[in-house]
Amino acid sequence: MINMEFSIYIKRDKEVSRKVIIAQKDNNDGYALILYQSNLEKSNNKFVAKYLPFSTINLENCKCYCNDIYGCLGLIYFRNEAFLILATQIENIGIVNCNCVYQIKKVTFISLNNDLYDYSLNKDNLNNKEVNHPCIELIQYLQRGSFYFSNNFDLTHSIQSKFNETENSLSYLETASNNFFWNKYILKEFLNFRKNLLDIEKEKLDKSGILLIAIQGFISINNVKTINDNYQICIISRLSCKNYNIRGIDNDGNTSDYIESEIIFSNDDCIFSFLQVRGSIPVFLKLSHEEQSQFKIELAQDIKSASTAFNRHFEKMIKKYKHINIINFFNENGENILEKVLDNYIQNSSDFIKHHIKKVDIQFNNNDNWKCKEIISNISKYLDNDFYFLKKNNKTIKKQSGVVSINYLNYYNNINLVQTSIAWYILKNFISDKNIDNNNILINDKNNFKTIFEDLWLNNGKCLNKINICVDDDNYTLDKSKEDVINFLLGRYEEETGIILYDPLLYSIQTNIKNEIKKFSIQDKINILIGTWNVGGHPPAKDIFQWLYPEDEKLPDIYVIGIEEVVELIAKQVISTDTEKAKAWENEILKNLKKIDSSYVHLKSKQIIGTYITIFVRDINVEKINNVESALIKTGFKGSPANKGGVAISMNYYDSSLCFVTAHLAAGQLNIKDRNRDYHTISENIVFKGGKKIRDHDIIVWLGDFNYRINNLSNDVVRKMIEDDHLEELLKNDQLKTQITTGKIFNDYKEGQITFKPTYKFDIGTENYDTSPKLRIPAWCDRILFKAKNIKQKYYKSVDVCSCDHRPIKSLFEVIVTKIDKETKKKIEIELYNEQLNILKKEFI
Repeated sequence: MINMEFSIYIKRDKEVSRKVIIAQKDNNDGYALILYQSNLEKSNNKFVAKYLPFSTINLENCKCYCNDIYGCLGLIYFRNEAFLILATQIENIGIVNCNCVYQIKKVTFISLNNDLYDYSLNKDNLNNKEVNHPCIELIQYLQRGSFYFSNNFDLTHSIQSKFNETENSLSYLETASNNFFWNKYILKEFLNFRKNLLDIEKEKLDKSGILLIAIQGFISINNVKTINDNYQICIISRLSCKNYNIRGIDNDGNTSDYIESEIIFSNDDCIFSFLQVRGSIPVFLKLSHEEQSQFKIELAQDIKSASTAFNRHFEKMIKKYKHINIINFFNENGENILEKVLDNYIQNSSDFIKHHIKKVDIQFNNNDNWKCKEIISNISKYLDNDFYFLKKNNKTIKKQSGVVSINYLNYYNNINLVQTSIAWYILKNFISDKNIDNNNILINDKNNFKTIFEDLWLNNGKCLNKINICVDDDNYTLDKSKEDVINFLLGRYEEETGIILYDPLLYSIQTNIKNEIKKFSIQDKINILIGTWNVGGHPPAKDIFQWLYPEDEKLPDIYVIGIEEVVELIAKQVISTDTEKAKAWENEILKNLKKIDSSYVHLKSKQIIGTYITIFVRDINVEKINNVESALIKTGFKGSPANKGGVAISMNYYDSSLCFVTAHLAAGQLNIKDRNRDYHTISENIVFKGGKKIRDHDIIVWLGDFNYRINNLSNDVVRKMIEDDHLEELLKNDQLKTQITTGKIFNDYKEGQITFKPTYKFDIGTENYDTSPKLRIPAWCDRILFKAKNIKQKYYKSVDVCSCDHRPIKSLFEVIVTKIDKETKKKIEIELYNEQLNILKKEFI
């Protein structure tokens, strides 16, 4: 059994203002997690993190808190202050599959910057001070009784999912499902810190149980005794954290109020599991009050976009659950439109989706008596075959190969009653089929077993109703304060600042490792084609093939394409992201790449209104690429409607890190300072996992419509110099080159020699520069800049495609990437680590 309790030591010294040390209670042979900020550190959100043997730590003059500390839920940065979040009161719910499950009853936020909130670690001295805590709303949300964890058991996955996993050495900290991992955002820096630890340290950290993965929902466990045996029945309901809108579906196919409910019935010899799901109707919805208790239901997006989201929703569900048996609940007063819409979506879905889903529509009004037997009768033909998971004597006997999915708008109590009936129908049939001994005693003991079962579900329904974002069961009222807390917890505010942890010990080792790199690595050359184009909201042109054609004897391994104004930048478009036009470009680009070579596949895309980046790779290279992630930052209209901004994709090719940034900077002939400001906003505020910024990559390429113009020359002079091919002279007045030369932007970046004419602004469909009344001065708005040690630019050119007022440009690079022999590197790391550790032991840090 894991030693659940921890001690907190707080220390001050000359080098640091405050050191917080977390160690297992009464375990001097264990390790300790140390967090502090150097007095020399200028960033309030950057902290040193160390994980060291407890015996190496000098606890002299430390203040110790050693009662009721059960692990760490994460870190959060709020109002320029960093807080460590601890579980400080828990309740043991029971044991599932030999693992204890706990309910979080109380959390404590202590500051890493000062001692103002240390009182919360001492129960005797609280005196209601907690109400003045700056994070009080988040504290109250986390300790409302709906969050659960287990130290070494993954509650984010079903029993079947866990048993289906192949044997591997991965920790549950690495395999948790993002759908139900509620504290992932606040725990992510600890997880990134853990990822960089040596294997021996990871093992110690995982066994300590110091990092907690929390789900939100409901868990209850009951024991059932018969004459000859003891059984356990358990319910686990997991609320998804992917979409917490009041109703409906998002663009990624996630429905709001999505809950997985699993019944687990077991004894020493067998374990039975049955899973069902429920969630909001999978359409885009806009609900508006007409009267106090009446609502007008409107479709919030066009049919095509909604249908795409619908398809994504069921593709993900089919991948996870296989066959989906849908029960749609509609109130006949006003909700019949949804029945027709869903029928239309299903009718227009792929054959794959149609093959895997079955649908039953239930209409009712609020005065109807619920006839659960009737509902089960309608769906029983789908429930009688392979609809539960069973493992007996450590052997999997049966797998659940389908799921019942209930879609609805409201009426939570009634939905819970239907789920109760379906679960009882499955469990009763399982027991009746003599899968276990004493089956008659369990089934016929109506005053015991079934009562326990129904009470589990009754409590489940009450708890799930309570944690819903709606205020009550009869209205669609949105609790805005609760929504804000949830968004903050999940890191959904793009301007939200995260905490950055770094380990100087590991940094020292990594620095020394670089000097030994030739001992454990090999190098390879890859070709990357970069292209960018401001398309002015136009659909893909028919002649984009020449833009994408590599013009080299070797095929590009990677295509990186940036598109600006993928949607027209009018007020309506900049309020929300229209993904369909970007998708059309993605499809057309891939179609043309397939003409070059059939092996190209789409890797990743990211969009912020008009600015879009997409990456394609050859299929033979996919396995060489990992850690792919994206980020974005708004710059236009003071960062609110995103008419300007940057999107970036970070990835590793083998063990080299690459970052590609598509940017659309401020427009206007004279707005040089605004463009510079946009560049710095993007450069500093795009942050990837672990606090990794653009500058932290080995290979960086910026592409896009940077909007820098030509200074000091009249329109006529500029046009004449272009006509006479005096481009080199004209470039002396290029704003971008001037700003780089004076060190204001793009320090240490390079740009290839420009031999092509200015790419802006043309009359569409012609070779003529702007003849409109505005007569804009031609300029090289569209650019590609790069920074890397081992990179060679093969060409840099524009392409004569006339379908927009900008000309597309492209550049081909040959890049050297590194592949690491991890075993050899690990041996060298351990040697260096032991050397540093011996030094620390002598110093008694």
